Parts: sequence; structure tokens; C-alpha cells
Amino acid sequence: MNRYMSYVKKQTIVPWDNSNQNSGRIKFIREILRFLDKLNENSIVKNHIGKLCFEENWDDLYEYFTQDLEGIKIRNAWNIQFDVYRSKELAQRIIPYLQGDLIVDGLCGSGKIANKIVESTDKNVICIERNHQKYIANKVKSTLIWLDFYQKLAWPKNVDTLILSTVLHHEMKPENTFKHFLERLKPKRIILVENPIYPEYGKSFQTITDFFYQRGLNNLPDPIPSQHKTNKQWVAFCNQGIQLLRGAKVKKIIVQNPCFKLPAILPPHSIITANIEYEQSY
Repeated sequence: MNRYMSYVKKQTIVPWDNSNQNSGRIKFIREILRFLDKLNENSIVKNHIGKLCFEENWDDLYEYFTQDLEGIKIRNAWNIQFDVYRSKELAQRIIPYLQGDLIVDGLCGSGKIANKIVESTDKNVICIERNHQKYIANKVKSTLIWLDFYQKLAWPKNVDTLILSTVLHHEMKPENTFKHFLERLKPKRIILVENPIYPEYGKSFQTITDFFYQRGLNNLPDPIPSQHKTNKQWVAFCNQGIQLLRGAKVKKIIVQNPCFKLPAILPPHSIITANIEYEQSY
């Protein structure tokens, strides 16, 4: 069996039982067909995708998501929706929770969310990425300041707000990445944006959705780590990570926007804010 599909099957904790209306697979089918309706896709395409999902024919589903989606133009249509709406809407939801003027967007990808924040506010945003040079070369936004993830000594200290937007669930060891940012930046506020697990569907919904995005829409060669958690678990994650930081104390952690939906994105999003205070000696 293909290595990618072996990974997906292993990660799918909840059984794909067609009789269980709360299964992750049923939820995935409902969501993907609902969005295909918005794209005005014909019933043949929708029926075929639904059939493959229901049959648990992993090899056929893999082949269809990998090759056929591009052939029927769904990949381009979906990604256009994704690119247009995701960064703009997430930025608008993040802006009300920004604190102060020194803002860092950690592992920001291409910087699209940071770009929208700069366009909509008078704030400057520092972008930190692992391969930041390729984004600078792409000239995403000339006013964005780019720093390298591995060169912590060049990072600012005592930043007002650290944004981590749909980042940590892709990290192999999210607690280490979280610590990496907190130790140097010493943020007064953290804005964590994540795709939380629906308690009623379990992790299987996220697993098959990640597979669809990674293979069907982006044609990535290997699985990306998937460390999805519920909102309650993300709050506990933040609390524990901050408590482990020397001289830091959690003032308040709030789930500001639980499980809101965005166009072209099947899983929900939540925004969690954490305010931190530090002992003066740190």
C-alpha cells in the first residue's frame, strides 16, 4: 500500500463506519459535497467522490485525489477560493485581538495573513519562517520584515503579540516549537489560531481532510504531521507551555472564537488568546 495511505489509515482513530452518522468520514463527505455545490460542480463528480469516500477504497481515492482532481479543474477552483478568502478573513478575525505595536507572525508561510494585517492597520509585522529567503524572493510584501527561524539571536525580545496561525498542528513536536518562540520573544500576548477537533467526530475528520488538502489540492509527496487537538486541549497546551517558561505567569487564556467556519476550508477554526506577565528580572 502507498506510504501516504498507510499513514492516513494508521492516523484514522475513529472507525469509518457508514452507519455512524457522527463518524469523521460522514462529516467529511457532507462538507466536501457542500463546497462542491458552491463551485457548481456537476452531480457526476460529486457522486464519484462520495462513492470513493464511502467504499474505503484507499488506492482509488488516493489516485483520484492525486490526479483526477486536477483533470476536472477542481484543484484550481478550490485553491483560488482558498487563497482569496483564507488570509483575508483570518486577518480580519485576528486584528481585534492584537495588542501593542510589536507584532510577530511565527512560521507565517508566505506572509499573506501578515500582509493583510499590515494593509488593514498601522502596525508593522515581523515574519519568522524556516525558509524565509524564498518568500522574500517572491516579493510577497516589501514592508514585511523577515527573520530566520533558526537565527534566534536576531529576533526581537519582549514583543507585544505573537501570532501562531494554524502552525502548531503541523509540527512534529509542537511543544518544542512553542517553547522555541516563547523563550526568545517573551510575548505579552499569544494569538493561537487552530483547527480544533470536533469532539463529536474525533480526529478522523481532520485526518481525511488533511489528506484531501495535502494530496488532492497541493499534491504534497509525503504526509505532514497532524497534531490536532480539541479547544480544551489547546488551552491546556498553552497553559503548560507558558508555565514552563522561566519567570512567566499566565494571566488569562480565552477561546475567543470557537469553531468558526471559513470559505473553502472544511475544518473549523478557533482563536485562543493568552496573556502573559513576566517577573521583572526576566
